[in-house]
Amino acid sequence: MSDTCPGHKVGLEGPSQDTIAAGRDPAPAGIDRDLVAWWLKKKGLSREGRTCEMCLREVTSPLQLGELLQDILIHIAERVDFLEDFLSFGRVYRSWRSVAVKENFKGTQQLPWLMLAEDDNSDYRRFVSAPEGNPIDNLLLPEAKGKWCFETLGWLVTLSETGDMNLLPPMSRIQIPLPHISTFKYYLEGNMPNNFLFIQKAVLSSRPYVSSKENNFVLMVIHEGCGYLGFWKPGDKA
Repeated sequence: MSDTCPGHKVGLEGPSQDTIAAGRDPAPAGIDRDLVAWWLKKKGLSREGRTCEMCLREVTSPLQLGELLQDILIHIAERVDFLEDFLSFGRVYRSWRSVAVKENFKGTQQLPWLMLAEDDNSDYRRFVSAPEGNPIDNLLLPEAKGKWCFETLGWLVTLSETGDMNLLPPMSRIQIPLPHISTFKYYLEGNMPNNFLFIQKAVLSSRPYVSSKENNFVLMVIHEGCGYLGFWKPGDKA
């Protein structure tokens, strides 16, 4: 028994003899047949990259063709490694901008960025590419407004004037709460002019995963005037 298309229950051998005799191309004009076959396989409408004639002809509809092109753009966006390139990708066309969203950035590489001082009463922060010295973008980061920020592995450790601390990824902006600085062993309220001076440096052992419950990273903080070391891992209360 030959394989059948899950969507149409017909054979997957290829175009019918009538189609071949009439010289009709079952794939839509201007679209590569292999590309259509990849998309239909992704949708579960083919097996091993093979498609039936009915599947191929259905892609000629404006609705299906639009969905195909959207999925192709997402497929490309998910393969961009550098965040700088991902942001540039989203500036080319309006259709490209629609898929250049945080959910589609799967890259892990990032060139060093320099975050400039915040403008008064602005929820945006300006970033500059350190190797090139070129402005990258203004990112919406209201979570960093009025806070002291320490960068480590592409993440920000934010410290508010009241002593609240968070881990903040600039792209997704999904914060991971950290213990208040009052939980540090050598913290004495009123011992410093302001809480911003208490933390000197923060370093991650590895990049956290916001959506994972099995994070095994460690955050090291150099604090207080004498340079004490503090360590925190997910699950710790202090």
